[in-house]
Amino acid sequence: MLVAPSDKAYSRLGVTVTLKIDKRAVVRNRIKRRVREAFRSIQPILRAPIDIVIIARQGSGECELGQIQREFKESLKRGGYIE
Repeated sequence: MLVAPSDKAYSRLGVTVTLKIDKRAVVRNRIKRRVREAFRSIQPILRAPIDIVIIARQGSGECELGQIQREFKESLKRGGYIE
């Protein structure tokens, strides 16, 4: 996950899921949908607008939404972007 302050008045998200993760578009798109939904749930508690880029890793296809939300939230807490 890469994070940078945003020059916009709102936070933005970019998600990258390569063919190395899974050759099937259905799986790659499912990962992207879950990450976007996790971002939507965390967006209201962000301290300031930030730009986030998520780069999916091997095994991302097996992750459920709840697990993605927890890991997303923990990473942003460690970085000091949420309380």
